[in-house]
Amino acid sequence: MKLNNKMAYASAWLALFTILLFPGSVVTGAGPQRTGYGFPFRFFIQYHELIDNGVWFIQSINIQLFIYFVDCAIIYGVLWGLNCIQTLWKERYKPKDPGSDL
Repeated sequence: MKLNNKMAYASAWLALFTILLFPGSVVTGAGPQRTGYGFPFRFFIQYHELIDNGVWFIQSINIQLFIYFVDCAIIYGVLWGLNCIQTLWKERYKPKDPGSDL
């Protein structure tokens, strides 16, 4: 199977945009209070108890790259499936040529 570069780039960007589009889930169980962002798996985690009003935004976050790549693979699979369905739909319902019946 050949990797479609445009679809791979789109899935990577869509995985990043899920941080902004989908609301985060707050975890208050064992360990520090944190909020996880991302869809379908949470790969961007912001810790709340570690924030000491410093100037750096990145000091209280954790980015899990493996889960990010899993999210990219899932989104790529969904886009690939939608592309296959679109291709089959176009082939099945393409307009008939009026001169082909002769």
